[in-house]
Amino acid sequence: MTLTPRQLGQPSRRDVMAKLRKLTDQEESIIVQHILDLDPQSFPPRMSDVKDMASRLLEARGVTHVGTNWISRFITRHPELKARFLRQHDYQTPPPVSLDQPELWASKTAKLPD
Repeated sequence: MTLTPRQLGQPSRRDVMAKLRKLTDQEESIIVQHILDLDPQSFPPRMSDVKDMASRLLEARGVTHVGTNWISRFITRHPELKARFLRQHDYQTPPPVSLDQPELWASKTAKLPD
């Protein structure tokens, strides 16, 4: 079943889907690399920022902006980015303190930032 359409000249689904995308593979890899470069600095971009980056790349070529669901499909195409957007950040949550020792509890809470 799979080989017959190829022998008749029908392109594979992967090739057809690649032509339907507005950004080229190189442009998408630039965005992916930029996101991965920001991640070690604990500064992952928001989804709206990534969408703006893609729109700016398209504007440079004179193409219209990306669609409403583009960012979710982009993250699906690049699974290495999924954890970058869905990760919970630890905002330096203080460790639990036993209330059996009130002076220890008071000294720990006095050191917490406002």
